Amino acid sequence: MKLRLSLSRFRNFLLKNERWGQALVKNLIWLALGQGMVRLVRMAVILSVVRVLGPMEYGRFALAYSFVTLFTGLLEGGVLIVASREFAADPSNEKLLPNVVAIKVITNSIAAALVLPGMFWVTTDPIVRKCTVALLAQQFIFELGSSIYAATRARGKMEYESTLSFLQNAILLVLTVAALHFSSSAFTVSLAQLAAAVLWLPLLSFVVWKSGYRFEGGVHWSAIVHIGTLTAPLLLGSIATAVYVNVDSILLGKFGNLIEVGWYNAAVKVVQGILLIPISLATIAVVPAFASLLGSQENNLVQRWNKWRAFLIVTGGYVAALLFASARPLVLSTFGAHFLPIVPIVRVMSVSIALMYVYTPYSQALIIYRKQTVLFACQAVAAVVSVTSNLITIPRYGMYGAAWTTVATQGVLLLLLASVAPRHAPNPFMGSRFGKVLLGCGVSAVIVIACALWGANPWFDCALATGLFGIVWISVSKRFTLVLSAAK
Repeated sequence: MKLRLSLSRFRNFLLKNERWGQALVKNLIWLALGQGMVRLVRMAVILSVVRVLGPMEYGRFALAYSFVTLFTGLLEGGVLIVASREFAADPSNEKLLPNVVAIKVITNSIAAALVLPGMFWVTTDPIVRKCTVALLAQQFIFELGSSIYAATRARGKMEYESTLSFLQNAILLVLTVAALHFSSSAFTVSLAQLAAAVLWLPLLSFVVWKSGYRFEGGVHWSAIVHIGTLTAPLLLGSIATAVYVNVDSILLGKFGNLIEVGWYNAAVKVVQGILLIPISLATIAVVPAFASLLGSQENNLVQRWNKWRAFLIVTGGYVAALLFASARPLVLSTFGAHFLPIVPIVRVMSVSIALMYVYTPYSQALIIYRKQTVLFACQAVAAVVSVTSNLITIPRYGMYGAAWTTVATQGVLLLLLASVAPRHAPNPFMGSRFGKVLLGCGVSAVIVIACALWGANPWFDCALATGLFGIVWISVSKRFTLVLSAAK
């Protein structure tokens, strides 16, 4: 009887939203499980593609993918973030979901109008151009279908998104492995990606039906303008982000070195494949949760926000130190000896990872307080820095110049956000002092990096990083505890 009662409580905890803290923890658990499995499946896809295709052919695929991803600002543009925030603040706004779909149709059409002629400027390689068309169609399907996530996120039903994302990537893995078996080419892999998107549509339809949502209310121009006005700053900010994230790969391909495109993108995938999961979870789950506390529960917002910010800082330092220490064995075991030239790039990228974890709370606070215009201004400056720096460094230093440009861009973005966010979203930053946390993380990282450069055993360096950052976390936990404690 007790076992049945315990199981019932556990099931309710994972499937029902009973209070703020429990709902946030439940959604983070579902996202951690879902995103964790999704990342593992994606890494399996990337590993298969890179190992089978090799640097040159993978370079073709990576160039096409980077060019399509350059326009993710139009393909996504923060519409889901804004819509889920508005739906969470007032559930009656869910009737606006058809207008969210309409906005995505408009932005996707604009993106296609830019990508299709633009690919003739980027490359003369016919295979890269065909890959670009297939990947653009795949993104179109995925972005339109993901509109339903605005409603499921607002309702706190992250289990739907997590399950659907996992199934989507599982299909992608099966089709990619089959494509590589029959024909090891970049275009075949691109067609497999498109086929996975088509097969994903019936699963999406089932989730929409299961969630109980019915598309009612119709599409109205006034609603499109309203949502578009709220989304516009994030849309522009997403474009700016897409520029400084992808311009390096595109310029490497533009200057005609597809092998370096393959090497460089393999390094980026190693960094982004696993280490940015907490940031992804924060953007999806934390923003709507904290937005629901605005106005009525400002004190709780400040307290919980500081806990979350401390968690991200320590986590960012830890994963960056781990990545720097294990770069060589990680690259060798993941991609093979042909990709050893990317070891220095992976280590440089670890610095950018740490910077991203530090500035993420600033960007999220601006979204919560509806200061998207300020966020876009910072991202626009970062995009200008990225494009200018890459145009200078890539022709001279190739992929190594691109890697250091990424670090410089993230550093500029951190300085901008840290200077403007407290003025526009003041409450989470009032009375908050994170100097000791940053100092502890910085000292720990320097010790780990010094040992790695000295030539110590990589596994010893990883164990050292775990111990040092564990001490840092314990030392600050009395003041900045994990968000999980808010659920107690």
